[in-house]
Amino acid sequence: MEKRVKKLVVASLLLSQTLLPMSVIHAAGSEPKGSLPVHYSDFGAVSSWGRDAVNAMQSLGIMTGDQAGRFRPTQAITREELASVLAKTLELPLNADGGSAAADVQSADWSNPAIEAVVSAGIMDLDATGCFRPKDRLTREELAVYVSRAVDVIADAGSTAGSQAPEDQAAISPWAKDGVHRALDLKLMRGDGTLFRPQALATRQEVAVLLLNALNSGYIEGTIGEVTYGQVVIGGIAYRVDVSLTGLFARTNAASLKGAGIRYAAEDNVIRSVASLELNAAGVVSDAEFEGNQVLDGSGSVINGSLTVNADFVTVRNLKVRGELLISANLQHDFYSDGLNVEGETSVNGGDSNTVVFNNAILGAVNVNKQDVRVEPKGKSVIGEMTVNTSATITADAGVTIPKLTLSEGAKNVQIDAAVGTLEVLNSTAKLDVKKPIEKIVLPEGAKASDLLMNFDQIKDLVKDVQVGTTSTPITPKPPTPATPKADTTPPSAPSVTGAVYEDTESIAGTAEAGTSIVVRVGDQVVGHGYAASNGSYTVSIQKQTAGTAIRVTATDASGNVSAATSRTVIARDTEAPEAPSVTDTVNSDSTSIVGCAEPLSYVKVLDGAEMIASGNADAQGNFAIVISPLPADKSLSLTAEDAAGNVSAATTVVVQSRNTLFRLLDADSKTQYVFDAGSTATLIRPYLSTTVPMQNVTVTVDLGGAFVASTSDLYQTWGSAQIPLDASMISNNGRTITFSNVSFENWLWVIFGQKTITSVKGTYPITFTVNGVSSSIPVIVQ
Repeated sequence: MEKRVKKLVVASLLLSQTLLPMSVIHAAGSEPKGSLPVHYSDFGAVSSWGRDAVNAMQSLGIMTGDQAGRFRPTQAITREELASVLAKTLELPLNADGGSAAADVQSADWSNPAIEAVVSAGIMDLDATGCFRPKDRLTREELAVYVSRAVDVIADAGSTAGSQAPEDQAAISPWAKDGVHRALDLKLMRGDGTLFRPQALATRQEVAVLLLNALNSGYIEGTIGEVTYGQVVIGGIAYRVDVSLTGLFARTNAASLKGAGIRYAAEDNVIRSVASLELNAAGVVSDAEFEGNQVLDGSGSVINGSLTVNADFVTVRNLKVRGELLISANLQHDFYSDGLNVEGETSVNGGDSNTVVFNNAILGAVNVNKQDVRVEPKGKSVIGEMTVNTSATITADAGVTIPKLTLSEGAKNVQIDAAVGTLEVLNSTAKLDVKKPIEKIVLPEGAKASDLLMNFDQIKDLVKDVQVGTTSTPITPKPPTPATPKADTTPPSAPSVTGAVYEDTESIAGTAEAGTSIVVRVGDQVVGHGYAASNGSYTVSIQKQTAGTAIRVTATDASGNVSAATSRTVIARDTEAPEAPSVTDTVNSDSTSIVGCAEPLSYVKVLDGAEMIASGNADAQGNFAIVISPLPADKSLSLTAEDAAGNVSAATTVVVQSRNTLFRLLDADSKTQYVFDAGSTATLIRPYLSTTVPMQNVTVTVDLGGAFVASTSDLYQTWGSAQIPLDASMISNNGRTITFSNVSFENWLWVIFGQKTITSVKGTYPITFTVNGVSSSIPVIVQ
């Protein structure tokens, strides 16, 4: 897999060069690397479905624009350009001195070595006349065939679920059908929903999307950089995340995920699943145990493969791991988990004599390999079996029983403060300190329980049966006090239901107590029934229901106890646009993020005109923080929110402010300029200077622009609510310039004018404020 990804990245870098016009390439004598523009001037021409891919390719420096700063999204790629990309992607050997098998390619042509390489490898073909047609623009079906073949050469992509055949499949050339269906199955390419358009030309933006999909095909390995609201940066690419993973990639987990190794699958620049995760961010020592731990809260997210804890002082909460859990030797002190569900094997290779805690956990097989470690399942934890391979302490809460505990040859001194079903001891010289009941102990041939159990006489009443080799010897305990068995009358917890239930929903999934019977009802009618698996998960098929119908889900345990019901109301598919996002923090010229609120889990875009310059997801509470590059003051931006159903909100306009001096016009009509007739009398002009930071001992200069003359009789400075007449010495240059020296104010400075006679000379006379060299103007237009 690493080789595959490496080659695709190489291909990406080459693609940015090869797609430049050939005249530019050969005029320079080599393929130019180009410079990465801040924004493409023609980004507005990029289709919405291609923008994430174009942005990703730009951020990686993979596909860059031309020398004019254009991406040219709709320009087609030629066959010889693709040959060059694929030859370098696959690291095919190139023979610059070789001949040409193609009738229409000369051996001296720049593309001949690549063409020879891809033809020899069986990736691209000559036509029936022996021609390669190097200058022909590539069709979508050709692109599908050639890249599908390349993927198969790079790595075995494996079998895939069949995709739905496009309605225009009859238009696909017979020779291309397998390749097109392969590309569709691998989700490298798509049509418009119904049509594939096989004979249409393959454009640069389509190549960008295909390349990103190829990079994202299968599982990719990388290192997590930043995590913001619903967005994660891996290997320089900013991904959005599937709704099912928003809990894992919540902003609150940014610190714990920093530098984490990850293996993931992505589609359309959205991370759809996580195959493995390696936590490398450590916590710190604290006075209270676990308080300084680095915390990862999965909020019910699922890792489809393994989880490795590779750092010290770590806490993991509310996470399901379908593969293995490894607590590595790099964790030398504390590990705490709560609500952790591990279907595979758990290996404890780290920790110390304090505690490795599994609270309310569901674990399969557990291997304890760290010497002198203390392992403690607590709360309502359920463990399949545990093997201890070294000296250790195993302790558990009163409600936790370990069904089988095996002590291997390396387990010499083990303290067991946990209820155990079967304790199997393989070391005949082991010393065991047992403190809680054990149903059965299995000892090696020739061993005696009295020799292995350090406090045998005191605890023999806790052991019901001892088996030495194949011989079982019941221990006669002291007669117990007769007790009336108590029937289980405790109902299980109410089952959880994942997600909303829509009119077209045909199954409900969630979690419940393991082994319980799950019943879905509408009123008194049963519309679905199933069982919770051993890990607590369930999926129950149901009949479709109309919007507004109330359904109830209950869990019944083996004793007939019925849980409280979890209710859901069936809803119609969302067709209503979300509300326009709001921006809660002022966006200044040095801001590196836009912070605000939108519909929870919606996709928020930041647009400069028609160009999307940044994006991110709102979290489950509706908060978002989108990373941006600093923008010039007075830049106008638009923000929209798109919900999971694809509905897009109205736009919110945000104007970038100057960092330290934000100028506004305070007026009842919220004017941004004044227009007066020449020679008229104007009343009440109130421009004011507003700041986002306190101003201390600054000089403020106001140039009135010359539309009228100011005097102290009708001009005031206002600090807060007090109006203070201006001192005559503050006005200079025939009543045009006012200077405030060595002044301080926390929020704003107003300059208020009474009735003024406007000049008879037509023109524009801006009133300009200047603070510490930063200026902004309010136009006064005389007409």
